[in-house]
Formats: sequence, C-alpha cells, structure tokens
Amino acid sequence: MSFKILSILYTEFNIDKGPELVYQVPSDSIPEEDFKKISEFVVPLTKFCHKEISLHLGNAYLLGFPIFLNNQIYERNKFEFNFCLLVEEEDYESNNYLYQCLIKKIDVTFENLEIDYNFKFMKQSLNMIKKFMDILYLEFISGKPIINIQIEEGEKEKDLNIGKDEESLSFEKKESMGNLSSKSDMPKVQPKDKVDANDLNIHFSHSSNKAISERNYALKEEKKNKKMINFSFRYIDFNNSEIEIKNYSVPVWIKKIYIEEGNKLDYISLSIISKINGINSVDYISKEVKYLDLVKYVLNSLYLTKQIIFVDIFQESNIYKSNKAIKDIKIENLFNKFIVFYTLNKTQNNFKDNIEETKNNINNLNTNIKIKSIDDHMFFSYYVLLSNSKNVKHFIDKVKNFDLNIQLFIAFGIYLGIIRRIHLYYVIKSITNNEEVVKLMDGQHCEDDICVEKGINLEKLKNIYEENKGSETHYFLYK
Repeated sequence: MSFKILSILYTEFNIDKGPELVYQVPSDSIPEEDFKKISEFVVPLTKFCHKEISLHLGNAYLLGFPIFLNNQIYERNKFEFNFCLLVEEEDYESNNYLYQCLIKKIDVTFENLEIDYNFKFMKQSLNMIKKFMDILYLEFISGKPIINIQIEEGEKEKDLNIGKDEESLSFEKKESMGNLSSKSDMPKVQPKDKVDANDLNIHFSHSSNKAISERNYALKEEKKNKKMINFSFRYIDFNNSEIEIKNYSVPVWIKKIYIEEGNKLDYISLSIISKINGINSVDYISKEVKYLDLVKYVLNSLYLTKQIIFVDIFQESNIYKSNKAIKDIKIENLFNKFIVFYTLNKTQNNFKDNIEETKNNINNLNTNIKIKSIDDHMFFSYYVLLSNSKNVKHFIDKVKNFDLNIQLFIAFGIYLGIIRRIHLYYVIKSITNNEEVVKLMDGQHCEDDICVEKGINLEKLKNIYEENKGSETHYFLYK
C-alpha cells in the first residue's frame, strides 16, 4: 500500500495577477500555459472555498481544498490559497476517500498555521512551505504507508533539488497537457531510485503553539516564537476496512500515546486526540474540530494501530447482556486493571503518564484519582447485575453507592468482551406514511442509526413508531 502522487502544487490568488501557481514539485509538472486553462477552478470564487474540488485531467485527477481567510492584515482584507495533488486516475477512483482526506488535511493544516501565527505564516514562510512540499513528495515516492514531517524555522538541511538532481531522480520528459477536455496523457513522474526521507538531515521538533497548548505540553521558552510545521498521515485501505465508524460511536483509549509519539502529531490529530476520553462521541468531537471526515480518518488510524476501541454513546436506556467470555474472565486484579483503563482515558491529554509505571503504582493511583477500592469479586458482580438488568437506568437504581464512572465501567466491560450492547430495531412492513423516519423502520436500522441520521431523540422515535404501526404489520426486535 502506498500513495500514487504525481505532483504537489501550491497556488494562491494574487490581487494583481489573479490565480497564481506559486510552487510545484517536481518543477514544471504542469506547464504555466496549461495551469492558466484551469486556474479559475484551482483557485475558485470565494463561495466554492472550503469545499473539495477534483478536476479530471487526462489520465489523472487534480485534487484540492481551497482555503479563504478574511483579515485586515491582508491586502484588500482577504487571502486565498490551495494546495493540490495530482493523482493517478486509477488509484484515485479506487481510493478517492483516502485522497480527499489527505488533501483536506494538508490545506486545513496550513489554514491553522496561518491563524496561529497571526495571519502572517503563508507570506513570511514560503521557503518552509517549499521545503515541506519537497519532503512530502519524497515521502510519497518512497512508498511508505506512514508520513511524519516536522520542520522548524531556521534549521539547515541539504538542498533536495527535486526534479533537478539527475543522480537521485530522473523524470520522464514532460509534455504539454494540450486539450484538457481530451484523454491525453498527463506528465508522469518516475523515480529512478527510491528516496527515503528518513535518510535526510531533517530536524524533528514539536508542533505549533496552539496544538501544544491543547495537550498542555509546553515548549522551551527560546522556541516559542519559532515557526514550525507538523504533518502526519497514514495510508488506510478503506476497501478492506474492518470497521464502520458511526457518528454515535465513542472512541476509548486502550493503549497509551507517549510523549515521543505526541511530538510527531500535527494540529488536527492533536485536536482530535485531546478530546478522546471514553465519553465524547464522534459527533461531538467533529463539531469541535469541524471536519467529520478528518475526525473519522484519524480515529480509523488509531483503531487500526490498536490504540482505541469504539463503544456506543452512553444512554440510560441502553441494554447490555453478557457474552460467553464472562465465564472465562480472570477475576484476580480485575479492579486494578479497570483503574489503569480509567486513568488511561482520564489522563491521555497530558501525554505524560507511562502505562507501565501506572501498573506498578496502583496503590498511589487509587489515592490520586479518589476512587474507593472495590473487591474484585464485587466489581465482577456488577457486570453480572448489569447484564441481568432491564437497562442501564434499572442497573443504577439497583446498585447503591455506585461510585465508579458508569460510562468507563461499561466501556471496560466491552473492551474485555464480557458484555455487549443490545440494539432495538423497529419494523413496519406496510408503510403508508411517506415520512422519512418511518421508511427507516425496516429492521436494518437500529434506534441509534435513525436518531442520529434524522436528528431526533429516542422518545420522539418511539412516538413516531406508535403513531404509524398497524395492527398486524409491525414489531420490534433486539439484537
């Protein structure tokens, strides 16, 4: 699995010249005369900004996510830019979601940098931007599935000479695109020898000030004013994806992200990670970060690397039943394991705690987080009681002095595989009502799916079912 990127472009709207191709790697991938033919689509009108664009050019696609910013610091109070990727046609058509997330993350990363540095980054840091594009391109052609780039202002490194050094790279002769409406061949870049960006003399540093503040990890005083670029991305084959992330799913940590790993993360990843606590849903996180597809992409990456699991959003009406694994669970130290799990989700934002040290200091940990110690057998009995209860509310009513965090208690049981969520499905066979909610009562959509998709609560859903059910054409089931 690898990225099939032919070229990377950086474009701006120049007040005097109009859409301008500022930099591209390899150089002259798209000749200036050909760029002019498509420039109004690459750097479009303001109303088309913050939207995905894709142009079919011969045997390739040009992808972008144009950014528009308003501020008095700019000439005429506005600034528009767009990073673009030229992707092989066949690869884009089979992995379009992957590349849409990739280009959106690139553009949004620089949007945040521009805002973080008082709307001066893009104009004052063109050399850093060019360097980023050079390294990013080398990362693409190296065939690696994971990209991590950190660049600090003022650092020195050897000239990459992308598209110029014949000893390291050779490129096919670039022909004009000609008629853009035809299926003419696009210029293709062929690396002579694969180049590993890890072999380059590149200094790794921390992320932007705003990202660091979100995870409460301070930079040294002398580095606070330096401009920095952090970017990370993982190739995911969504055609063979193991999980569909629902908007009502809740990500839960099961593995620690260490400080060293946190330093390599970009603003968007850090913003998402800082909001994962075993309680916040995907929908909640996406409203905070703004881009649902990027949230799901980062979460999918964390899931594939076995750092998180997903549970359903907490509701007192949720029903949980035991799995067969409950018979084989080892009860010894079960509560201590929960404490580790609890602490992992409560302290993840700091990027400081070592999970192994946590395991070795359970007694101190219990004191610090102010949870009353519970006998392992008593703790286990709570799961048995939960699985025999009508729903979560019924369980809470029966248990006196339940001092544990109920959301993380349930998430821990799901992680262990000893309990599972039971969903309610409404079924109306003879649908006479054209209401969209009723159409989803087909036995294929559970109550959570319908409520999230249509923006209604469970009580409203139940009332709609009662109003539309027939005498012999309805039922509901749990599974």
